[in-house]
Amino acid sequence: MTVKHLDEAAVPDTLAALPERGLRYGERYAIVREGRDVAALVSVADLWRLEQHYPDRETPDTVSALIGILGDLPADVAEEFLAHVRAARGAERAVAS
Repeated sequence: MTVKHLDEAAVPDTLAALPERGLRYGERYAIVREGRDVAALVSVADLWRLEQHYPDRETPDTVSALIGILGDLPADVAEEFLAHVRAARGAERAVAS
């Protein structure tokens, strides 16, 4: 999957649409400042895979971050997003068993 680059200045104008695009199309974004990637926006499933792959690294409070993101989405979109997360987690657990 390719990563779409998004200039930092454009983030405020597009941030509300990015979780939906990630959910529906699996898009990943690299936030760019002065030509350098400085942050990333990925799906929760990708985040969990990264955290499992790098378990010793300290991670930010992802729950608080998700609450902030989901709080800005319409309720039906947030519920659909959470259903996908639950399904992905269930599939990962089934494979691990």
